[in-house]
Amino acid sequence: EHEGSYKSGSSPRYHARQIAMKRCGTHKARLVMGSATPSIEAWHLMEEKKLTAVSLPERHSGGGMPELSIVNMNREKGPLSRKLLAEMKTTFDEGRQTILFLNRRGFSYFFHCRSCGYEMRCRQCSITMTYHKNKNRMICHYCGYNTLPVQVCPECSSLDIGYAGFGTEQIEEELTKNFPYMNIQRVDADSTRKKDSLRDKLSQFREGLIHVLVGTQMVAKGLNFPKVKLAGIILADTTLSLPDFRSSERTFSLLVQVAGRAGRYLPEGRVIIQTYRPEHPAIQYAQRNDLDGFFRQELLIRKSLSFPPYTRLFRIVFRGKRKDAAETAAQNFSERLGPARQPGTEVLGPAECPIQTIAGNHRFHLILRSWDFSKTHALVRAAALDFSCPSGVYMEIDIDARNLL
Repeated sequence: EHEGSYKSGSSPRYHARQIAMKRCGTHKARLVMGSATPSIEAWHLMEEKKLTAVSLPERHSGGGMPELSIVNMNREKGPLSRKLLAEMKTTFDEGRQTILFLNRRGFSYFFHCRSCGYEMRCRQCSITMTYHKNKNRMICHYCGYNTLPVQVCPECSSLDIGYAGFGTEQIEEELTKNFPYMNIQRVDADSTRKKDSLRDKLSQFREGLIHVLVGTQMVAKGLNFPKVKLAGIILADTTLSLPDFRSSERTFSLLVQVAGRAGRYLPEGRVIIQTYRPEHPAIQYAQRNDLDGFFRQELLIRKSLSFPPYTRLFRIVFRGKRKDAAETAAQNFSERLGPARQPGTEVLGPAECPIQTIAGNHRFHLILRSWDFSKTHALVRAAALDFSCPSGVYMEIDIDARNLL
């Protein structure tokens, strides 16, 4: 139920959960939604008795809940802590398997010059490019633009350049150096492009031919392997740094989901969470597997800030090759929403999107926070019906937006 992919990222921007609830209401059918980490919206509906909660406190496989440990990476050197490496060695010696999670592809995600501070950014997107060592390319993960790595700084010609950060490719290399006798495989969008490659790797892992599986969200949810004793989260802070009010919820959900891969058929599973922010509530609650505590605190924060599920968000994005045209369209639409500045609706913006440019398109957005969905929906609909964007500018309306970047 919590899975973000149920919300369509392209038109029509519907949420499959809402469609299912509507259809079940129409046909008087029963809807069953399952998740180890329900969404905040679903949890809120359960608290209001609009959804019935059915708990399954025991694992169907009979395994116990894994023991979770937090490693403060401020005291470590490199991406792999001493504790994680030691636990991996012990797990291998016991004939068990390990799953490691890192939600970053590539080798290094940041190239910079130490002399002048230059960062290599995509020509078409306002984000830094990721270094892929296997391909020897700098690649943009948004539009696919790629180029060769540079040997000198393009701005100041300094040789004092370097790469920072790490992705699944670098973790795989580091593990191979530490454990040359283990079969370590990577599972991400880069390593599973060939037909059946993902199925083949998972099949080999199930058969015990692979000792360690390193991957992105592909390994985070839904996998069920009897011999996995250890699950490691390489960097739990990845989603916490995003400028999004849902970042804590997404982090908590990912940590609990990854932890659920360990010890499903074993009496003692282990989970190691590596983080630079060990005191963050999302990480602390995940360590205790305290869903009730996390959701209660998160709902208090959301309510105090008037964020969903206590309000609903309308996001209206304007994109175009000409920055001035996209900005003008956003401003003009904002002026048409003048009557919305009344109790029940708050208009935020227009402003540049956090990711200002994608694939050469400049992006501006408006965010409407609604306490009265029907009135806000009618207002946006009326304003959009006869609104004409400048040539080359496109408008996207997203109700209950999941992505604010």
